[in-house]
Amino acid sequence: MLVTQINSPTTYCSRNLFRFILLALTTLICVACEPTSTQRRGDQPNVILMLVDDLRWDEVGYAGYPIPTPNIDSLAAKGVRFDRAYVVTSLCSPSRASFLTGTYPHTHGVVSNRSKLDFTRTPTIAALLQDEGYETAMIGKWHMGQSSKQRPGFDYWYSPPGHGRYIDPIVQEGNQRPAEVKGYNTDLITDRAIEFIEENSRKPFYLHLSYKAVHQPFTPAPRHDNALDLETFMIKSPNSMTTKSGERQKRAESLLAVDDSVGRIVSYLREHALLDNTVLVFASDNGFLLGEHNMGDKRIFYEESIRIPWVVHFPRLSASGTAIEQFILNIDFLPTMLDLVGVEIPQHIEGASFAPLMNTSDPAEVDWRSHWIYEYFNEEQHMTVPTHLAVIDKRYKYVRFPEGPALFKIFSGDDLLFDLQTDPYEMTNLAGQDGTVEIMQKMRTQLQQFAKETNFRFIPLDQDRVNARIQELYNAEPALWYKDALDKAYPNGYPGWEAPVPEPL
Repeated sequence: MLVTQINSPTTYCSRNLFRFILLALTTLICVACEPTSTQRRGDQPNVILMLVDDLRWDEVGYAGYPIPTPNIDSLAAKGVRFDRAYVVTSLCSPSRASFLTGTYPHTHGVVSNRSKLDFTRTPTIAALLQDEGYETAMIGKWHMGQSSKQRPGFDYWYSPPGHGRYIDPIVQEGNQRPAEVKGYNTDLITDRAIEFIEENSRKPFYLHLSYKAVHQPFTPAPRHDNALDLETFMIKSPNSMTTKSGERQKRAESLLAVDDSVGRIVSYLREHALLDNTVLVFASDNGFLLGEHNMGDKRIFYEESIRIPWVVHFPRLSASGTAIEQFILNIDFLPTMLDLVGVEIPQHIEGASFAPLMNTSDPAEVDWRSHWIYEYFNEEQHMTVPTHLAVIDKRYKYVRFPEGPALFKIFSGDDLLFDLQTDPYEMTNLAGQDGTVEIMQKMRTQLQQFAKETNFRFIPLDQDRVNARIQELYNAEPALWYKDALDKAYPNGYPGWEAPVPEPL
């Protein structure tokens, strides 16, 4: 507000009377002009990311899974569905940091679930939009470091320490002390999300809505416990020796409250004339192995681990109501959202805006990536999965283990090559067979180019800390499986872990 300066001491009373009248007039004008939810400042869309935890691309109703997810399915039917969406690292914290920063883990530095994000090195989408006048909120699971304290870039903060828990979670709001909140995690953070939308609908907002579901321990809302028939989850993939039906059932039941939340968010936006001006994204931070390849959890390069569901609902998009097959990655979220709201994409971003794919009648005509790179770094707390990089194109997946086979020698450390067209379950390694030399050389060249373009670096582990951790687990009674596995891998005695010298890519 511009106020005229009156500096003469003799006009003190006049100056204050003038200021009082001007302030009153300005207040009346502001009240009269205050925009409603349908008459807001500017035309910049809101952005909401609904991020589910550990949900595979094939565990939703629209993908044919035996689960009723009508709200997610409706979002997919009316929005743009990406059937080949991936994360560049299949692990909670690194993946979440990539969503937020638009960069690979080796760039943003969050390479394990204990890593913290450096906000000066790689600013988040929240900070970038905050600079553009957006109100920003983090509601739900943060999980980059164990602290629940408020992070930069967010005007509003509501998050648990670490993973959080499903029932009666401990949550920190803003800079207040963490406190227990009664209720079911998914419902509670959706309640808070709707309150944030209601309080901030008169200006553009960015809402990072991050659910704990469907992470272990698989815990459905009380209203959904045993709501689904166990027999329907007797699902056995060709690359699995078990159905894991009990786990599948509880994971599916945990998703039901998320589906309810999608419905609640969409209904609120529609009822308050906000839906047409909101980019609503539904995605997951990574997939999850349910016995495939005799493995569980994530981290590894297999499709079940790295492939996620992804839907974008924004009525302005010309491709609404279609499914797109081009590769999109979690590092693409930030540049795409900035593109859609009209904000310049910073030069350091390693992802790409896929907005052109959503604004054309023929996505095949868009100049888009033909391949992409997956990366994972061996962790001190999880030494079983080796550092590896994979090059993935429309047909082949090429995997390298530049640091060797890791602790339990689950993999030999030799290169792998899978033909995803003829072998979608990745059961046959073609590396070294006739006709594969040129394919592998081409993909290795693509990996080297990636390393050059992104200033790739290996993330070393501390040898003493790793060995101390291995010894701790070896002697711990609850982890006798660890001792047995180590003895099996090293029948002549475990010689100790030595920090590997990575091979050239």
